[in-house]
Amino acid sequence: MDSNSSDLNRGSTTAYSTLVQCETIDITKCSGIFPRHAAQFYRTNQNIICYFGNDKIVAFSKESPLAYLYEHVSDVKWRRGHTIRSLSCKYSADSCSTALDGNRFAVSHPIASFITLYSSDKPGELKEDCKLNVEGKCYGIDFANGKLAVCFKDPPKISVLDMNTGFIHSIENEPKGNQLFTAPSNVAMDILNGQNVIYVSDKASWGLRRLTKLDIQGNILSSFLSPTDEDPKQVMAVGDGSVLFVHKGIRLMSESCQEVVKLLDESHTASVLCMSYSKQRNLLFVVKDNSTEIVVYKLS
Repeated sequence: MDSNSSDLNRGSTTAYSTLVQCETIDITKCSGIFPRHAAQFYRTNQNIICYFGNDKIVAFSKESPLAYLYEHVSDVKWRRGHTIRSLSCKYSADSCSTALDGNRFAVSHPIASFITLYSSDKPGELKEDCKLNVEGKCYGIDFANGKLAVCFKDPPKISVLDMNTGFIHSIENEPKGNQLFTAPSNVAMDILNGQNVIYVSDKASWGLRRLTKLDIQGNILSSFLSPTDEDPKQVMAVGDGSVLFVHKGIRLMSESCQEVVKLLDESHTASVLCMSYSKQRNLLFVVKDNSTEIVVYKLS
């Protein structure tokens, strides 16, 4: 069974159907970057990017304390790039990021078991606000409606932190008691009909259930099955109940976890390492394997 036939359910519709490349941003040409830093960014070949705040995007090399900050990133005329050299920690290959409210974002640190919160309130500035110490190695993270969802693999669970009250709610089992996850690596949150829903990328159910949609109580609302041996990758909510799912390319999935269309086929391009999305501008920022460029796409 291959990914183009019976392992995919099709037929749902969403507000989106196409992905059009707009431009590329070469990270190595960011202001203040030295040639040796550019070479280091390329060699690591593992990057984090996060679109956040007032049209900003940050890119990290996971083996370096450097960060590359772009302001007015969607406007070529006013775009400005800055190299930040004063970050206190490096990031592992499994680190993930998410935009928070205001000019803030967060990055997970699986090895060190904490989440770092950053802010960028002044031009060219990026500062570390605080660290959230978590119990266990944390992987994929996402933020919506004042809540931060975090993936853990040992034990496998999703923890949801209410950042307004400090209350933590963990999801490990269905209400019936069945274990939900095997090794959840990525998570996305969305708000549908006033309710929080969670999409989890996982290896669950003998490696078949790759994407699961849950409510906050742990009830499975829908799922996507695939027998391929590819490790689960990033999932991202884009609005109207749709999500982008990195699975042999980038797939647009409906709110019932059915594939609507394959937006980017990896058979014709390099593998997707990471991506970030602007709901305000419908722009998707993608870093591919063996590249120092951020490819900018318009989702329409």
